Amino acid sequence: MNRFQARQSWGKRLLWSSLCVGAFVLSMQAPMGCAPNGFIDKKDYNAACSKNEDCIAVIAEDLCKCSCNYIGINKSDKAKYETASETVRKTCGTFGKTCGACAEPAPRNIQCENKVCVIKL
Repeated sequence: MNRFQARQSWGKRLLWSSLCVGAFVLSMQAPMGCAPNGFIDKKDYNAACSKNEDCIAVIAEDLCKCSCNYIGINKSDKAKYETASETVRKTCGTFGKTCGACAEPAPRNIQCENKVCVIKL
């Protein structure tokens, strides 16, 4: 291998390394309320309430792994949750396609208890 070929080879390795690092950094960007791995964290949502009607049930935890774990949040954060979960659906590509539907909690099980939205199963 001559010097010119060696420089080209080194340049290609540098380019690929830069592209890989760039892709990794971009993959770490996350929508509000959702981590890069598809994790919806209940701490990112308002769960305060004064009556049962303030609360709704949403799926939390790792949506990319077909989680059916429900949490109670205040209905005022519904749009915020829907935005984050829609982003997850687009990025992980499995939720709602191969996971199937989750059985939703009965409305009577979505309660305001001690001023916090909870799911009673």
